[in-house]
Amino acid sequence: MGYRQLPQTQRYQIYARHDLGMSRRQIARELGIHNSTVSRELRRNAADSGYDPEQDCGKGKQRAVIAVSDDSFNDLGIKV
Repeated sequence: MGYRQLPQTQRYQIYARHDLGMSRRQIARELGIHNSTVSRELRRNAADSGYDPEQDCGKGKQRAVIAVSDDSFNDLGIKV
């Protein structure tokens, strides 16, 4: 199974169900995703006012830039 990002619609669905008080396992079951995905999504995009599905857009791009710009690998792709 490969990596894939959650579509924005699923982020809003997580938000709506979380706001209704559903458990992370219930949310995952309804959306057909793993419960650790829901847990990670809620943890990564927590704001002072609660979960913010809009917040991930910037954070996800920032994580991608950090991963790509990591220069601790040599030309052969071996970690140094």
